[in-house]
Amino acid sequence: MNSDIVVISWWSNCLGLRCLSNLCDYAPDRRVFVVQVGKQEYLKEAFRNYMPEKVVELSLPRKHLEEHWAVCEWVVRKKLNRHEGLWFFDHDFFIEENGEGWLKMMDEAFAAQKTALAYPVKKEGLSITNPAFWIDPKRLPEDAPGFSPIPALAGFRSRKPYAPRKPMKQLRTPEKDTMVACKEYLAQLGLATRFVLYEKENGFTPVPAFSHLGGLYFFTYLDIPPVLFPRTRKLVKEIKAFFNSCPPEWLEIEDPALLRRIAEFDQKIPVRPV
Repeated sequence: MNSDIVVISWWSNCLGLRCLSNLCDYAPDRRVFVVQVGKQEYLKEAFRNYMPEKVVELSLPRKHLEEHWAVCEWVVRKKLNRHEGLWFFDHDFFIEENGEGWLKMMDEAFAAQKTALAYPVKKEGLSITNPAFWIDPKRLPEDAPGFSPIPALAGFRSRKPYAPRKPMKQLRTPEKDTMVACKEYLAQLGLATRFVLYEKENGFTPVPAFSHLGGLYFFTYLDIPPVLFPRTRKLVKEIKAFFNSCPPEWLEIEDPALLRRIAEFDQKIPVRPV
């Protein structure tokens, strides 16, 4: 087994291009796929002009739900359902050293354990898909639960990130996050396992050196409550540093709405907590 890699490039062209470029440099033996969502068409086309040649784009069906869980489920159950192993890496997850040895080791471990789903060990947070998870579409039982959070947001449909959302109330923690119900079902069948992100634990070898920005969705909101000011200020600082490190040609094809939103947040979020 030689697992492939899937990246969902959401909103930001620069983040997606850095993620894909690093993957192609540090995981050269892997096939890499990308799905573009939450972008205007001219930005998708510009992205294609700069993504690495070996990357294959998967085109989501027109009017398909663009929520992260729904795109993952489409890839796994429809588009790449005959593949034996798929890594899903977040678009703001940047591998920073050669990862082929680790990927091969994990392939061997998952094959030996007859794993269908592997998710990261994390000290906090409910998400089992962030910043990476592994799944075997061929081993996933047909009657396994869907990938959607529980409870689902009734009537909710993904909005384009360049159309700001208001109010902040839409951010709420579900009872079960993306794929958690599916994970619980697979765990009962002995088909789910874990891997570690940072430190060696119980014999697990951690993911090779990486960085992960996270929090891009904050810029889809117009109102940030004061309790989130420190986190937002940290995010603004980190993402400004990221964009400062990008090649000029990437910055030229970044969504101007995102860059404008970052500048606005930089001005209106106080440096010190209020």
